[in-house]
Amino acid sequence: MNRLVIVSDLDGTLLDPAGRVTDRTHAAVRAVTEDGHIFVVATGRPVRDVRPVAEALGHRSIAICGNGSISYDFARDEVVDYRPLSRAAAAQALTEIRQVLPEVAFGAERRLELVLEDGFDLDPALCGEAVRSARLEDALDDRGFGKLIVQAPGTAHDYYRTLRERLPSSFEVTVSTAAFCEVTRAGVDKATALTRLVRRLGVEHWETVAFGDMPNDLPMLAWAGTAVAVANAHPDVLAVVGQVTAANSDDGVARHLERLTVTATPPPTKGRPAMDVALLGTRRGATHARWLVGAPDLRLTAVACAADRESARRLAAALAPAAAVTDDAPALLAARESGLVVVATPTDTHDELIEAALERGLGVLCEAPLAPSAARARKLAERAADSGADAFVSFQWRENAAVRDLRDALADRRLGELLTLEIDFHDDSQASPAAASPWRERRELAGGGALAELGTHAFDLLRFTTGALDWAVEWGWTEQLHAQRIGAGGPVPTDVDDLAQCWLRASATRARVAVSRISAGHRRLELFALGSLGSARLVADPSDGSAVLTFRGGSRTAQQTYAPATMSPYPRLAGAPGARADLATFEDGLAAAELVEQAVRSGKQHTDSTVGE
Repeated sequence: MNRLVIVSDLDGTLLDPAGRVTDRTHAAVRAVTEDGHIFVVATGRPVRDVRPVAEALGHRSIAICGNGSISYDFARDEVVDYRPLSRAAAAQALTEIRQVLPEVAFGAERRLELVLEDGFDLDPALCGEAVRSARLEDALDDRGFGKLIVQAPGTAHDYYRTLRERLPSSFEVTVSTAAFCEVTRAGVDKATALTRLVRRLGVEHWETVAFGDMPNDLPMLAWAGTAVAVANAHPDVLAVVGQVTAANSDDGVARHLERLTVTATPPPTKGRPAMDVALLGTRRGATHARWLVGAPDLRLTAVACAADRESARRLAAALAPAAAVTDDAPALLAARESGLVVVATPTDTHDELIEAALERGLGVLCEAPLAPSAARARKLAERAADSGADAFVSFQWRENAAVRDLRDALADRRLGELLTLEIDFHDDSQASPAAASPWRERRELAGGGALAELGTHAFDLLRFTTGALDWAVEWGWTEQLHAQRIGAGGPVPTDVDDLAQCWLRASATRARVAVSRISAGHRRLELFALGSLGSARLVADPSDGSAVLTFRGGSRTAQQTYAPATMSPYPRLAGAPGARADLATFEDGLAAAELVEQAVRSGKQHTDSTVGE
């Protein structure tokens, strides 16, 4: 078994109801670390309140504290990661919150220091040598605050939504106790801190096991290779986490560590044999691997990676130990008699692999985009139709519950006649000048930049939510931030777009799609639908699939919050034939590719026409 990073929340999860480390938990943590695994705690607690837990565990390691705002290495007794709110950001948050919660009392963490307003109600035993201030603004300086602690009348759950709605997207609001909410800068949570930690340790994310109990644990649980909830977890956590261990009152984490069962393939549905699946590609394929091992009636039996056989071995060892491993995908396909092939390789390699799979009569699920050009996508769609084999594209946003509810609302004409639909998709994967995957910087290989990576999904969302409308791009623009990027071996020339925007029309209905892969610290999907009787706005977090959907009509407003979800297409693929109706086919992949090509062409024409003006 590979070395794993095992990360656990403390209160309500690892610790018993009295906040203690039990003998069984102490022994279980000691056993897994002696086996070579790395044990990490991830908590909303500040560093000073984690130290006695680390001592009780008898294990001095790195702890993610303050809900991800600070990480501390107890072995070296030093801060290793600190992501505070700037002075200006903290001041803005204090002002905004005071306006909506007049009776608020604030606390704050500043590195290893606690700052409390005089009116903040906290057990004196937990205050320690806290700095006291009449108003937190008086204690604010250039060091900023790691996190703000917000306390108001009622429980934290009562004003959590108010804070989320009032504060701009540059802030993160979490709740892990009924006593208060916590505010950090956007992108600061347990999941992002864990991401940075495992990268420093040289471990892949699928080699992580995470335990939690509260909604603030959900991003971490969604990101980890294996997610486990304790039986006493919040209903929102139990609703989306597949594995559940015993409650913290019954040493649930320790019980799981004692058997240390990394996600196993679920047994097939009674009476139905499991379908064998071959996974091609491990970078984008890692997500598919996690989806697959969590899907009934599917069995991951082979993993291939032409560029890095070792990554295939590690992925299989972590998630499907019995799977065959190879760096020769064509040979793997030639030897298979039946089953499904998941193609998650660089876009330019899709044609050959899909053709080989269809030739063998194998089903195919391809990572989006289907091909680097509409012409190549059309050829694949025609080949799939001729073969009669299953052929799908992974447009996972179709599985998002909020997206599906918006689609149903538009289909039922709850907004009246649809006038316009706007889609904004922001990502920060290319915010730095580095080129992690040089092939993505060449249009002939990738099909484009932001338009190919994000626009493909946005255009499919446009078609999926509006039904049978026939969309066409009327006008647009594209922007390339860098003429070249920095690769491992030197400069990498690039000819793809980093951000783009286009306007579309289908009969009398208009649409706008905007995509960016350089929105530093801002990963978000937004859809705004305007109808003759009202409007709907969907805001989703691509990192975990959580979303908020708001309907407005006249003086009435209705809002629904959606917990994080995997958005895996595989349960639908493995289900009864009728369940597959909403899976994206190669025809859908072709339609998205055609809109990408129209947008690229429109953007190029606009750029060319304005040169020299």
